[in-house]
Amino acid sequence: MTGKKIIRAEDYIPERTEHKDSGDTLSDSVGMSRDKIMLLNMFGELPNYSDKRYENIWQEFIDADPAEIVAYCLEKGVDVRCKDGIPVAGWYDIATMLKAIDTGLLVKIEKT
Repeated sequence: MTGKKIIRAEDYIPERTEHKDSGDTLSDSVGMSRDKIMLLNMFGELPNYSDKRYENIWQEFIDADPAEIVAYCLEKGVDVRCKDGIPVAGWYDIATMLKAIDTGLLVKIEKT
């Protein structure tokens, strides 16, 4: 893992902010949970679980040891743990998206 850039999933979670007029949080106003917004911020899209291939990847992680999932994500450059060591909400989805990239199901676009 030497020289590999690691991003923290927690850094992609939107802050809890309230609108002055309504008191609604940002995630309420866009109709998405904060973990879904995090996935959009990280990958630009959400896992399509209506596609059996995504569901199969997700099931593979559900059946795996959680420590192996954290290690897999770290190997792929994403730390799914919060500062307190607990995985972020949506960490299975992050692993699914990383595996979708690995298998070619999701195409990774490099920034220029």
